[in-house]
Amino acid sequence: DVFLDNYITMSRAVERSGVEVSKPQSALESGQILLPAILTAIITYFGAHEVINGNLQAGQLVAFFGYATFLTMPLRTAIEYVIAGTRALVGARKVIGILNIPPMVSDEPGLAWPSSIERFSDRRTGISLARGTLAALVTETPAEATEVTNRLGWFTTDVDDVTLDAMPITSYAISDVRRHIVVSEIEPRLFTGQLRSELNPHETATESDIMSAIAAASALDVLDALEDGLDSTVEERGRSFSGGQRQRLALTRALLTEADLLILVEPTSAVDTHTEGRIARNIRDARQGRTTLIATTSPLMLEKVDEVIVLRDGVVAARGSHEELLINDDWYRSLILRGDE
Repeated sequence: DVFLDNYITMSRAVERSGVEVSKPQSALESGQILLPAILTAIITYFGAHEVINGNLQAGQLVAFFGYATFLTMPLRTAIEYVIAGTRALVGARKVIGILNIPPMVSDEPGLAWPSSIERFSDRRTGISLARGTLAALVTETPAEATEVTNRLGWFTTDVDDVTLDAMPITSYAISDVRRHIVVSEIEPRLFTGQLRSELNPHETATESDIMSAIAAASALDVLDALEDGLDSTVEERGRSFSGGQRQRLALTRALLTEADLLILVEPTSAVDTHTEGRIARNIRDARQGRTTLIATTSPLMLEKVDEVIVLRDGVVAARGSHEELLINDDWYRSLILRGDE
């Protein structure tokens, strides 16, 4: 409702501004045609008058009329410059306005990042993850999961309840948080460039590390299909790959970060069942000793995690193993079975 009200208000403001601007703009565009026409009419009138009086020959009038035609071009050009300059000024003001918006999160110096974090917590939802835990987050809708994972990764301003060993996440520099807490979104993004650089943008991983991560993400077949392997060029947005291939490459990239907390949002939603099963088995070994949270409702993934955290109405409603929750929680069972149909 708030978004809709703001949208309507801004749309009406834009409409009013457009109507106000249209008046001088229409005058300028009319002048672009009218002024040269007036100049031509004046020249024709006085020239014809001189021809009638015998002061000017008809051929001279035609020649002068031709010269005058060229004089209309600077007039039109000048008006075009005025129109273009006005639009450029408006555009520049918009850009400056955007650039002057203060950032929601500033990278101010913070506490030194600890050598190890024993517990990641979100007091608002009740989520608590011990170091080395492989956990799954189950929500009724993907939007709920995205809201929680964005808060845990400090992608919103409302993160006061997120703590690392009881220290607020805001105590640390945002650059450190980005380095040590990685959120892999539901829609993977690949950029143009060499595949090796795409998977290892900070060049911190060895060739062996890259291949191990590719294997863990069950993406060896993707690599084998490329003529130049890791040296192959990724097209814009990775459009040469299928949805499942992009998802597995994004998972490879996420695993290579070796983040203290890795949050994966529906990492296997676009792959087939057999591939998903392999990925579910491999993630545990790939993330050994590090904390991992997977937002998913896939039974294959839920069976392999240490703990399933069930979020209902924005708070933790239940937690336990997949098997325990299937037996003891009717809401969880109906949600998982419905998604598996």
